[in-house]
Amino acid sequence: MPIPGYLVRNKIKPGLRGLAQVNCNRGDDNLKAMRKRVEFDMDYLKHWSLALDLWFIWRTAMVV
Repeated sequence: MPIPGYLVRNKIKPGLRGLAQVNCNRGDDNLKAMRKRVEFDMDYLKHWSLALDLWFIWRTAMVV
């Protein structure tokens, strides 16, 4: 069964962080984990803002 939005998520430019990474949802290759990552990517596309990207940078800095 295809994952809705899987191909649409390619509109997001690749980067170091995203909603899936910030929410610790990376690494698993099972279908459930892939669906969750696509949901995070689609949420990012729907709610993108400069403030959201700055939040990613801040979260990354706090982890590093």
